[in-house]
Amino acid sequence: MPTERKFDYPEFTFDAVSPELPCDAAWLANCFLELNIPGWRPWDIEIKNEWQGLAPLHYQYSDQQLPWKQTLPALQYQREFHFDSAHAACFRHQWPAHYKNNRPLIFFVRDPRGALNQR
Repeated sequence: MPTERKFDYPEFTFDAVSPELPCDAAWLANCFLELNIPGWRPWDIEIKNEWQGLAPLHYQYSDQQLPWKQTLPALQYQREFHFDSAHAACFRHQWPAHYKNNRPLIFFVRDPRGALNQR
């Protein structure tokens, strides 16, 4: 029996992979959100209960605790998103050589200058 889907995206359309933390991939995830490209299950963390579906492809972020406020500041309480129907990002911490998938891939690497400035 098929499972009920809360979201309009049955699968991801591309992968955004990066090395382990710190990797700055959250910056890219925020850019995608601002461009109305969803990233369901960021880094394999289930967040579907943090969203309310309002209409097809139209969602509201509904977690008042804002657990992603430092990582994904685009997720503001009660902010509405009208997501693109053609794209859905899958974010993972993994090297491309070890990632076996046929979807298009974006490999995101931290700017080493930023890593050198942190102490």
